Amino acid sequence: MGYVDWEFAKTTGRTLVPAGPVVSPAEARAEVEAIRAAARAAREPVAETARMQTPPGAPDALVVDRATWIAVNADSMSALLDPAVDAIVEKRGVTPGPAAQAVGGKVTGAEAGALLAFMASKVLGQYDIAPGGTPTLLLVAPNLVAVARELDVDPADFRAWVCMHEETHRVQFTANPWLRDHLVAEARHLAVDLAPDQERIQEIASRVTERLPELFSEGGTGIAELFATPEQREQLARLTAVMSLLEGHADVVMDDVGPAHIPSVAEIRRKFTSRRRGAGAPDRLLRRLLGLEAKMRQYRDGAAFVRAVQDEIGVDGFNEAYHVHAIHPQILPVFNDYNAQIDLYPNGMSRMVTKFATESPRMGQDGLNAGLRATMTEVGLDPDSFSGNKSDVRKAIQAAKRKRAEALGLDYSGFLDNQLTDDWNYAIFPNIQMGIHPEGVSMLYFRPHATDPRKFIFDVIVMMHPQESPEILPPAYMGLPE
Repeated sequence: MGYVDWEFAKTTGRTLVPAGPVVSPAEARAEVEAIRAAARAAREPVAETARMQTPPGAPDALVVDRATWIAVNADSMSALLDPAVDAIVEKRGVTPGPAAQAVGGKVTGAEAGALLAFMASKVLGQYDIAPGGTPTLLLVAPNLVAVARELDVDPADFRAWVCMHEETHRVQFTANPWLRDHLVAEARHLAVDLAPDQERIQEIASRVTERLPELFSEGGTGIAELFATPEQREQLARLTAVMSLLEGHADVVMDDVGPAHIPSVAEIRRKFTSRRRGAGAPDRLLRRLLGLEAKMRQYRDGAAFVRAVQDEIGVDGFNEAYHVHAIHPQILPVFNDYNAQIDLYPNGMSRMVTKFATESPRMGQDGLNAGLRATMTEVGLDPDSFSGNKSDVRKAIQAAKRKRAEALGLDYSGFLDNQLTDDWNYAIFPNIQMGIHPEGVSMLYFRPHATDPRKFIFDVIVMMHPQESPEILPPAYMGLPE
């Protein structure tokens, strides 16, 4: 028996979920087939517009009713949260007995089921990332019918429009396999951190009446506001930023597919946006408490961000947001892509400082990997006789480069240690990026395509001072030809 009785959650959800719209058996079969056809038809226009591909062997979308949606999501929530709950119990050092677990599991199962029942009448579609299982594209037939009727829009166009959004989510995850693991790990980590200890519970209880207005105020993130410390709110903000990017991107794609495939797309968008804002007062309060209003802001703010980026550097430039782990996995052995320092300046300038000679946390490899060994050899260090561990490599390379500079007649006195190893990348609005190193400078230059606004031309230029010694070269990862 677990700490949440997920089977009881499914039963509770099925009991509480409202019935869907009234349709005849023949109408239901026709609607399911129409949704399946719309999902299949969405693949090509989404791939063309997003410039990312779902793998050819990806399974068809699963068209479900509300009860099935509840069952699938209960299984996914179990796979996501059970390890986090086990970690919380271990952290507290107190394991409840079997009787307490059984009673508590029913209570938490009922709560989870009630939440799933509420959501099951709202969700139109979902790419279920299924931690520990097989991801599935879900489309909730009764909700598609109900909302199309409520908005009084063309049902076929509405089906196609929703399928474009959900297909974009599928392509985001299938074209970038790292994304699923990243979100699962971040969500589990946050769940453990947000669970308050006894001291924190007492503090929350003493301030609940003071903080209650914040929970129901516009602009909050829901009940997590009550439990989160400032550090945890920062973690929550990072996860929200990723979700805003994904939701905004999907909203942009579903609209950009446009009249060529969905003649009434403008009308659907106008009415759907009005519906998002027009819920009744009780529904709005519940949405705020559960954090669903924050979810609505993800669509709005994410779409505005995606459009602004695409307007400046095109669709391919925007797709760099999914970049390093998917496009350049070969540099992860020496590149800490996960913890980068990003500085924003006025007038569109920015700087990103990324640690090199440091293994990405996504690697998890014991010992010195091949990339770190090659980086050490490049500056005259012998990895076989190195007495430190992989976390010491970066400092060792910095020291070796200063010692080596004296022998080569180079002056590194004006450089910080981290400037000798790390990538200091400057973005100059709107379309230039420069990587600065003591031995050379790389410049990445995005130029608009002459005829297709969704494409751009990408120039890479590496510059260095003329040198007589073959030992004085920019770092190998800058790609200078031999």
